[in-house]
Amino acid sequence: MSKKWGIEYGALQGFLEELRRLEADTKGTVEKALVATQDYIADQADKHTEDKYLPAKGEFKSNPSQIKSAIIRDHKVEWELSKAQISAGFDFAKAPHSIYLLNGTQTMEPAKGLKNAVQGARAKKAVAEIQKDIFFKACEEAHKND
Repeated sequence: MSKKWGIEYGALQGFLEELRRLEADTKGTVEKALVATQDYIADQADKHTEDKYLPAKGEFKSNPSQIKSAIIRDHKVEWELSKAQISAGFDFAKAPHSIYLLNGTQTMEPAKGLKNAVQGARAKKAVAEIQKDIFFKACEEAHKND
């Protein structure tokens, strides 16, 4: 199962309130921010599955095209009532062994920096900035049209 990413509503509450006040497209902005989140995570996953990051000094024996094809890039935002989220990272059904690249095994180290790049603090910080920028630009655009 891949990681689900949502919107950090606490950090973006002011932007959301402003968009609602201006009667702007809040749902579209949320979806744009989540798609950008997925794109960022996919790019990080792609980068960190290059040979130089893989276990065994790049000699991890696997099907590289299978791992790359398991990187989620479907832009499918899931809504449940007013909560939206998107899957990002790897589709483990397509490449079950990609979990070993994230976590390692008893005999194999994980891919260098992969987990932090797609799920850890670095990813969370980058995603928060991406989402904030999208909401900021949406507010600027809404003010121009007001």
